[in-house]
Amino acid sequence: MTCKNCSKTFDVGEREREFLQRMDLPCPPSHCPPCRRQRRLAFRNERRLYYRQCDESGKKMISLYPQEGKKKITTFDQKVWWDETRWDPLKYGRDFDFNRPFFEQFAELKKGVPRPSLHNTNEENAQYGNHCVGNKDCYLNVGSDLCESCYYTYWAIRCRNCLDVSIAYDCELCYDCVDIRNCFNCYQVDNSEIMIDCQYSYNCKSCEDCFGCVGLRHKRYHFLNKQLSKEEYEYRIKYIQENPQAMDEFLKRYEELKKTAIYSANKNIQSEEVSGDRLFRCRQCSNSFDLEKCDGVDYSSFGFEGVTSQDVDFFGRSEMLYENFSAFGQYNCVSTILCHYSHDVFYSEYCISSHHLLGCISLHHKDYCILNKQYSKEEYEKLSRKIILHMKQTGEWGEFF
Repeated sequence: MTCKNCSKTFDVGEREREFLQRMDLPCPPSHCPPCRRQRRLAFRNERRLYYRQCDESGKKMISLYPQEGKKKITTFDQKVWWDETRWDPLKYGRDFDFNRPFFEQFAELKKGVPRPSLHNTNEENAQYGNHCVGNKDCYLNVGSDLCESCYYTYWAIRCRNCLDVSIAYDCELCYDCVDIRNCFNCYQVDNSEIMIDCQYSYNCKSCEDCFGCVGLRHKRYHFLNKQLSKEEYEYRIKYIQENPQAMDEFLKRYEELKKTAIYSANKNIQSEEVSGDRLFRCRQCSNSFDLEKCDGVDYSSFGFEGVTSQDVDFFGRSEMLYENFSAFGQYNCVSTILCHYSHDVFYSEYCISSHHLLGCISLHHKDYCILNKQYSKEEYEKLSRKIILHMKQTGEWGEFF
């Protein structure tokens, strides 16, 4: 096929066709996978934050949205946004106009409905996080879920007492590390897993008490890939840490060692029938990256425990998703942004613990709504089918915002 955006050709495989037909989506898609991802991620502001006032209480807060801008965005403090006694998102509801495109009407709704200052769900003493779910006692985390006592992290999953780590799974007491899994008490460890009491290590696995090592497996008391006794190892480490000149010389040797090491072509571990990189215990995932325990997930990145989904970024424990990002605990959703713990939600933004929504914003614990207007189950099913048919005729159904 030819991409409508970049004019490059792309393939649509049999599995993708079956998935799109199952989700009642147009096949083939109008955009190639890279252009589809670009379009999605254009909506994800992770860390450009502003200091502003809550539009309801006047309280000073940190927010995704500036106080003033070309397009004023009504923004509430997180506590206010969650408090259903202080405001009602259904009062912004409106009827659908079949004489106009869906996206045009959704954009008008979006201008009026208040949004939370940060995207942070189910937190406990972790209010200064963005695109996070289920964190406790954390500060300034981005895209990190189910963590406790972690600070300045990016995509940290199920970690405890970690500082300045990125792409970390099930780690504890780690500092300044990147791409680590099941590590404990590590510093400056990259691209490694199952490490204990290690520093300055790269591409290592199942090691303990290693310093400045590259590409080792199942080793202990190694310094720059050389075996030492316990006493000599401890003496070397103490000497380097107490002498800046010795540390500078060590870092030079460590960098040279990294240049001469041999690496695998990718980091797909315990995975089968996959293409991409950093796929851990995945099955039948194509053109995907940084996934854990996923099955049948294509053209996606940064996710864990996903099943039968396509074109999803930053997700966890979800199934049957298409063109979503920031999706946690979702099922059967198309083109959603931050609709955690929801199912059967389409073209909606930040609707939490809800189901059977179409074109809604900032709803929580709601069902059978269209453009933030409440309907009965029967009314919703009849009207939503009619709107989807209208969107197919206008070429909007299956396209991201």
